[in-house]
Amino acid sequence: TDLPDINLSNVTNLVELASFGDGFLISVEISVDGSTAAAVFSSGVEIYDLRSFEQKSVFYTSLKHYRDINRSACDYQLSPNGMYFVVVKYDEVEIWQTDDGSLKHHF
Repeated sequence: TDLPDINLSNVTNLVELASFGDGFLISVEISVDGSTAAAVFSSGVEIYDLRSFEQKSVFYTSLKHYRDINRSACDYQLSPNGMYFVVVKYDEVEIWQTDDGSLKHHF
């Protein structure tokens, strides 16, 4: 079906169907094999199974991009198979398991 364009006269008719995450959405990462998506928010990460579109896990870690000339910024990466999510903050590394949201390593 054709949907009408959104414009100033009908924008007030929009209805929120769902809301995800807590904080500001930073990015969405998709695993190389296409099985897993990570919705990266400023307050944490939500992991989704892309075959079922079900949420697999949620874990909370600060992902703010720090602005300090003496330290490197926060970075993150979803593993190619979607099993792990790695967070690098300054001189810390966190490795999270995506199926249950558990922190596997912190160093």
